[in-house]
Amino acid sequence: MSGKERDRMTVMVGVTEKQLTLVQAAALMGVGCRQSKRVWKRYQADGDAGLVHRLRGKPSARRKPPDLRVQALALYAEERYADFGPTLMAEQLDKAGLAVDHETLRRWRLDAARESEADEAGENERGESGEDPVKQPSKAGYKPALRRQSENCRCAAAPS
Repeated sequence: MSGKERDRMTVMVGVTEKQLTLVQAAALMGVGCRQSKRVWKRYQADGDAGLVHRLRGKPSARRKPPDLRVQALALYAEERYADFGPTLMAEQLDKAGLAVDHETLRRWRLDAARESEADEAGENERGESGEDPVKQPSKAGYKPALRRQSENCRCAAAPS
């Protein structure tokens, strides 16, 4: 569970214990009152698991097929393309009938380089120390903007 989801859980516990209304919960979560109702319904139906994002752990719908990646990296490994940058290589792949964006190629090349370095060093995926090899930026100081309560919101009038 992410920090945002843990914060939502504590707010939903407050709503369950009748310490907070849905309007107050919406303000604390930084969402509108309608969204807080949706979150509340999912929390009631699924419990803590209802607050976890449903797409976690699933591949993106926009993900390129794995065989396309293998083909593109195999062509990139050929000697005649050895000194091509990602932009020029993307153009060459487009001529070959493989449509791949230059930024995608750049990412694939970096991932392939990291994997080969890890294989050569004999390390596991997370490194010998068990830490992530790429540090993710911390969201500790992140606070979502509070939404202004509209005058005609029915949440304010209706008790939860």
